[in-house]
Amino acid sequence: MQDMFLKFIDSKAIRTHCRSYQFAPSEQAVLIAQSRKRPVEEKLEVLEYLRDNFSEKDFEAEKVGMFGEDELMTFRERLAYYIDGLKKSLALKNASEGYVFIADEREEGDEYIDEKYYKSYADAYEDIVSRYKDNSYFYPELRHEYRLRIMPEGSWEGVCHCFDNDLNLVIADPVLPNDEPPCLDISQYYVWLPLLFKKGDIVKARDDRSGWIDNVTYGVFYYPDDGSDDHSVYLRRLRRESGDCNDMSTILEIFTPSYDSALGGSFNFCHKNVLDLDYPDESDIDKIDYGTKLLAAALDDEYKSFRLIDLLKDYSHGYIANHKYYFDPDKYLKAKIKRLHTDTPRCRIPLQD
Repeated sequence: MQDMFLKFIDSKAIRTHCRSYQFAPSEQAVLIAQSRKRPVEEKLEVLEYLRDNFSEKDFEAEKVGMFGEDELMTFRERLAYYIDGLKKSLALKNASEGYVFIADEREEGDEYIDEKYYKSYADAYEDIVSRYKDNSYFYPELRHEYRLRIMPEGSWEGVCHCFDNDLNLVIADPVLPNDEPPCLDISQYYVWLPLLFKKGDIVKARDDRSGWIDNVTYGVFYYPDDGSDDHSVYLRRLRRESGDCNDMSTILEIFTPSYDSALGGSFNFCHKNVLDLDYPDESDIDKIDYGTKLLAAALDDEYKSFRLIDLLKDYSHGYIANHKYYFDPDKYLKAKIKRLHTDTPRCRIPLQD
């Protein structure tokens, strides 16, 4: 069962790290509902297995933070509502009357939404397939994602179906009773995850939680989020008690390059959902800006050749370009990535120049 479930943890780094952690059925159900990289039909199959093979006591509901707490309803009952809502959402594929169907498309890194309206789900989906074929042929290097919105006539609220770059349906909003509290949507629950991120680790993070935009940003850990930092542990405990998946987040330091200089910029922090975080690979090195690479090295306690005080001093005096004469951030990051993608303990792979 554990192997069947782990594929629903979208982050490869976290999925690998969690192999030895035993998740309760309630935790598994929530993480399956939050996955944005597995087809909805796969989610339903495993969610129904959990509903049918575990008792309420087995679920250990206390291990998840429930958004909109309702003591009159058990976790297993909420799960049953959610499964039924997914099935009703999928049944809308056959709808042709009483709804407006809107097909959207977005390119990677593009803010523009191209909307088209159709009279049936089949017509809207046919347009998405056509766009997919054109994009795959003319722009094979770009990532596109597609969304189909199903809106009842006369209403501004509906459900969304989101398709990935291979046209798999990976997100289907559940159709839930309008008069029921939002606690029926278990994808909005908080789950504690054992994390592995050290201070100075650079990660790539998906920018959007709506399920269909795949922009990527790169950030650095200022505090470790591997259970070794009391501050991080305290914050995550508070978020779990709040029960809102929007707080399943961790803090990253982000470098924002200036518009008028390739080397200038500013450092800020942001909150990112932990399921959106993964380690970069070598293909990401050229996509990561200069300031983020320097920040990763400066915060890495295991790298002694470049310190945070050096980074702050150089930025305050405008000496950034001089780094290339005594410090190669690409060489550092390549060694760091190699270390992160091996099973060898970190201390055995030195990062010194």
